[in-house]
Amino acid sequence: MYKLINLKKILIGLILLNLVSYGSAQTRPEGRPVSILYYKAPAVAPEKAFIYGSKEKEVIETPLPRYYFSETFYIRKGLQKLSFLPGLLEEGEEVPSGAPSVTIPEDWKKVLLLVFNNQENSIMPIRVKAINASDNVFGNGSIYIANLTELALIGTLGDKEIKMAPKSTKVVKGLNGFYPAKIDYIVRGSSSPLRFIRQTWKQTNNKRNILLVLPQDPPSRATYYSSIVNLE
Repeated sequence: MYKLINLKKILIGLILLNLVSYGSAQTRPEGRPVSILYYKAPAVAPEKAFIYGSKEKEVIETPLPRYYFSETFYIRKGLQKLSFLPGLLEEGEEVPSGAPSVTIPEDWKKVLLLVFNNQENSIMPIRVKAINASDNVFGNGSIYIANLTELALIGTLGDKEIKMAPKSTKVVKGLNGFYPAKIDYIVRGSSSPLRFIRQTWKQTNNKRNILLVLPQDPPSRATYYSSIVNLE
């Protein structure tokens, strides 16, 4: 009888411990979720960054993944200027005025950061573009298209028509399951579209997709990067 009671106590204790651990693991950190990607980084590019916020000297160390978005980290609510440095500041040292930076508006609830090479910045050779990934702007089940070229884009994603000017962005909603992706580009000064993307893609309702169209040397003129983003 004594052994049976002890065994019950042990089992109950383990169950309670697991419930506490599970609850702790499910507790979401405060602040806004952020994920970052360094696309087409040169071989000698920095592999991590220290991000300094504009409030209370917060600093976040994050890797700069090349092929996929990073694990989610969190920044404070409110208007934030994020400055990027290759290392930690010394005690009492201020963020250099020329450091790469990006401003996150107060009403952005979720954020994606795209990092690009910029050898002109001597403090850290990058530039950063922020994307508003708030659920009501670029939420799950939608695809964010960033045309970073001097080319116009035309075509279709499933039954959605695509018409984009150079250096523009677009969020396409209402896609689900497998669909054909047919996109062409038009060189400035020409009226003839050139074949670009011919693929079958998949969109799920619980993930965000992103499509970056980037410049490339002739004869192709453009390349693209597409990825699923898990940002919760």
